[in-house]
Amino acid sequence: MDFAKLLDLAKIDFTNCIIEIDSGARLSHNFEINPSEFLSFSKTDLKDGSRRGLVNALSNAKRAIDCQIDKIFMSFGYNPKNFPKHLVNFVELFSDPKDGKDVPIKLRIINSFGMAPSGLVSQVRNLRNKLEHNFSAPERSEVKQSIEVAELFIAATDRKLMDFWGFQMTDMKHKKQAAEGKLSGVYVTDGMSCPSLDVRYINPFTDEDIKLTVNPDDPVHPLLMRLCVSHDQFSEFQDSLVVLIKFCNQKVPPDKVCAIPI
Repeated sequence: MDFAKLLDLAKIDFTNCIIEIDSGARLSHNFEINPSEFLSFSKTDLKDGSRRGLVNALSNAKRAIDCQIDKIFMSFGYNPKNFPKHLVNFVELFSDPKDGKDVPIKLRIINSFGMAPSGLVSQVRNLRNKLEHNFSAPERSEVKQSIEVAELFIAATDRKLMDFWGFQMTDMKHKKQAAEGKLSGVYVTDGMSCPSLDVRYINPFTDEDIKLTVNPDDPVHPLLMRLCVSHDQFSEFQDSLVVLIKFCNQKVPPDKVCAIPI
């Protein structure tokens, strides 16, 4: 059974859906050199004051961002050098038509998860291109600004990685039928082999207990991951839920989807 079929079976009323946030987890991945170290190198290079120092400072700020992007991919279970093709389709589900197609695909994917806006790193990318293609020395003020942008990007995305929460989707009909303290809807949480996700549904009307694992190679995986990292911004959670319902072919008009957090 896949996730879409499980939703068919559960028959959750998504026009009056109740969202219960459950246990949290911390996602992470360590490289030999981590983003914070590249950022530290960049700040040290800036203090050098020479042209070489400015060039190295800018390069290391860019490396810090690139390393952080790959860290996010690895934390979510995707190989940054050979990620699943369904992530490209995932981007189209959440992309803003105003976003330029010149933005690197990995950065567009990160943006689609709601981790950080792509505009946050556009200045660094442009300055690095200026350095690599025009052989132009960057100004100190530009490099300093790039380091600040890299630091903001790392801090913002690290906060999201540390704020990963499981959740339950249910409704009043299910809650009234279920025994007190028991699961009453579709429960999603980090799996034993995280970043795979464990999904469980105990049907309170038949006592049928259904369990499945959603792996990173499953197209529904990024949609569920987006829900797990957006609980603190409920409008983002609601948007993710609308897309998930449509993706799973649930016959609920998007404007009728209503999720109540408790």
